[in-house]
Amino acid sequence: MNVLTSARAILKLLVTSIALLLLTVDSNLVAQAVDQASAEKYNEGLALLKEKNYEAALNTFLEAKSMADDAGDTSTASKSENYAYRLSYNVGVGYVKQEDFEKALELFNQGISMEPTYYKNYKGRATVYKAQGDPAAAMEAYIQTANVASEAGELEERSKALAQAEGFVAKAVQSEDFDQVIENGNLYLQFSESPNVHFYLAHAYNQKGDHQAALTHANDALTLDQGSRASKAKIHFEKAEAYKFIGQYQDAMESYSQAAYGEFKQRAEHEIEVLSGSE
Repeated sequence: MNVLTSARAILKLLVTSIALLLLTVDSNLVAQAVDQASAEKYNEGLALLKEKNYEAALNTFLEAKSMADDAGDTSTASKSENYAYRLSYNVGVGYVKQEDFEKALELFNQGISMEPTYYKNYKGRATVYKAQGDPAAAMEAYIQTANVASEAGELEERSKALAQAEGFVAKAVQSEDFDQVIENGNLYLQFSESPNVHFYLAHAYNQKGDHQAALTHANDALTLDQGSRASKAKIHFEKAEAYKFIGQYQDAMESYSQAAYGEFKQRAEHEIEVLSGSE
């Protein structure tokens, strides 16, 4: 009886071991098949990319990444994502040209979620907001573009993005919409510093009668400005205007004397003569 029981136990153990072995082999075969499928899908994406079928290539790389993630194939997943976040920008630009801004924004955001250090998708997003007439969102997106581009060492792209953001403030100055200058300028300064923006704000605040705020921004502009005397003359002039309306005439004359250069020379000297006679 004991011999029979032992034989049955051994047989049961053998059956279990064989089943586990078969299961392991089967699992490995399945994993290999999935790995091969994700690699084939990746190669399919490369072929579409070579054909310049960018949107189809993007969707194929995304599919390859998903398959590779499920299979634990980190190499294929990483390579697929590397193409996908770049193609998100390229395909998104195409939708901007078609004025399908919702789809374009979806693609740029998708690219940012995959690779937050790739500045082009931020630039694409800013382009969408600008086209939609949303200066606040566009300015923030352009400044984000500048920051990410700077971290990537793309200093020329950083300068271009900041110029785009400043452009929203300058445009409001040109149209003499000083409330909008103040709104856009202060929004810009939440994200970055600029002597030009401080100057625009000094001018706007003088026009709105808040001369103390104008004085503050004129001083900030002068601190930041690394340009020539001609560049600083306009800032000194706004500073002088603020002092004049506050009633600090001596300080105003000193600032007008700093502004008496180039196109501001005649106006500044006239103001000095007027103030000298009022002392």
